[in-house]
Amino acid sequence: MMKHKIVKKKSIHTFFCLAILLLYGCSSDDETSPIENEIGSEMESEMENEMESEIVPPAGTISFTINNSAINRETILNLANGDFIDEEEVPGPISIEEHQDHTYLFRGNSLVKQDGNGNLVWEKTYPENNIVPFEIFNSNVVFEGETVYFSYSRLDTVTFERTHFLECISLIDGGTLWIKNVNGETFPSLVNGRLLTLTYPNGNSPVNFAYLDKETGSTNFEKTYEERIDPDNLAIDGDNILVSSWGDRVFALNTMLDEEWTFGTDAENVRRGIVAQNQLIFPSRDRNIYALNKDTGALNWQSLLEGRSSQGFHIHNEMLYVIQKNGDKVILYKIDNEDGNIESRTELQIANSENSVLAAFFQDYMVLVNPINDVSTAVSLTYLPNAEQLWQIDSERVGTRNTEIEIQLN
Repeated sequence: MMKHKIVKKKSIHTFFCLAILLLYGCSSDDETSPIENEIGSEMESEMENEMESEIVPPAGTISFTINNSAINRETILNLANGDFIDEEEVPGPISIEEHQDHTYLFRGNSLVKQDGNGNLVWEKTYPENNIVPFEIFNSNVVFEGETVYFSYSRLDTVTFERTHFLECISLIDGGTLWIKNVNGETFPSLVNGRLLTLTYPNGNSPVNFAYLDKETGSTNFEKTYEERIDPDNLAIDGDNILVSSWGDRVFALNTMLDEEWTFGTDAENVRRGIVAQNQLIFPSRDRNIYALNKDTGALNWQSLLEGRSSQGFHIHNEMLYVIQKNGDKVILYKIDNEDGNIESRTELQIANSENSVLAAFFQDYMVLVNPINDVSTAVSLTYLPNAEQLWQIDSERVGTRNTEIEIQLN
């Protein structure tokens, strides 16, 4: 468990006041009066409060794994100060998943299992040739016990046609339990112990929801929706599937994939909501943050922000944090989950307003990445409760495109 270490620090104001009290005491031959004792006690208390004002970054590492046609590498920085630790080339593309104290690397044509120390447990390699090379999608993975469900495609480099598959693998030895040919990019999820897939044939509607038999992969029940739904925009809550749609609404599906409730917005909803305090909280391109009763869809509150798009969205300790890019700044909002009150709005300077930003959140912290130019990128760590930037460095080894960020706490 991460502990927030507090560093004692005196302020100039406190030091000046104590100096006055000291001079006053030296100018009198009498013993300290009760009033002086009271003042001294108050100043000591104030000093103690101010001495506990600086937050030390947690110990650990930040790993940036870049995967594209030109670069495949992992860069590791010190979480405490941003110092460079290590860099290595990695087979790509690659996706990193953690499950039951093990790490799983989904590479271009293989699946690798490592123990907590990075030692190889097993590697499952798929055949690859110039005609039908394999590609494993980066985020289409769901674990359950000693099994994993994941999807990938075979790309014919002559016709550029893809053949899509969903596979179930034993995590004990990497053996295939079943494999299923599907008609598009498929995203598996678990809904109250049942295997649900969302198949996204061509990037547009319709999308197909299906419940599969976990033992065989056969289809038990399916339903198609004539609406654009990004597969990443599903929030699973018990028996309900909470869906953020590009069709200007958010809705809930029950176990039979029928709509339980729907809530209309004034623009697209392109980010998955977060379930917190019996609410579904999500940003919309109509500039609002909404909080709905997750069981009924009734509006609890909404907060109007300045921009249409949010680059980051995070909830921790009953506080919601949203970042939006605005010119050469990133605006960090701190919002009370209970009533939607915007408690603070802080502008954080970024290195290059023309380039994108990438944010990764963990607990009370945010890692922010912004390319400065073609060879250098600004990386910073911010303590979210008071929007204090703890450090910032410029790195020639980190980017934002096709990058996965992983935080490891000591």
